[in-house]
Amino acid sequence: MNKKLKRELFTYVSVLVYIITFTFIIIASTVVLHESGHFFVGTLIGCEDIEIVFLDQTFNTYTKLVCPQDLEQVMFLTLYISGLAFILPFAVILYLMSGYEKYYALIVLGFNFIISASDIANFPAVFGYTSLILGAALLVYGEMLLISSYLKHIEAKKSMSTFFSRR
Repeated sequence: MNKKLKRELFTYVSVLVYIITFTFIIIASTVVLHESGHFFVGTLIGCEDIEIVFLDQTFNTYTKLVCPQDLEQVMFLTLYISGLAFILPFAVILYLMSGYEKYYALIVLGFNFIISASDIANFPAVFGYTSLILGAALLVYGEMLLISSYLKHIEAKKSMSTFFSRR
């Protein structure tokens, strides 16, 4: 294998590793913020014994809490959607960035809709399924845009270096 091909292959593998690593960090942050939303709202509405559990024996993540039985239904609904809502400012900040980072907003929203499906399951079932489908679509679309953005950047960089090396 010649040096140019090795260098190009190394560039693409490096980008792939970077995307996978940063996506993992973004998704882990999304889980933490999502569960923090439940924790924060649970605290505000008077729930007790609140505990965020990350990766139990079955690799599930959730927020355990004991809420008063006389709590109004609207407070329970607020608690259910608090994880989804807590992510929105984070996603908006990512979307307002000028570079490829804005595509991470779609990944964050998509993953958040996926993990919120179990919370939304307390509403009619159609909302849970819609959350899953919307989340998967946003996640895949965001990853496609992100990878496309990186590939365009690499191709532009490669054409610039070819242009300058010919001079």
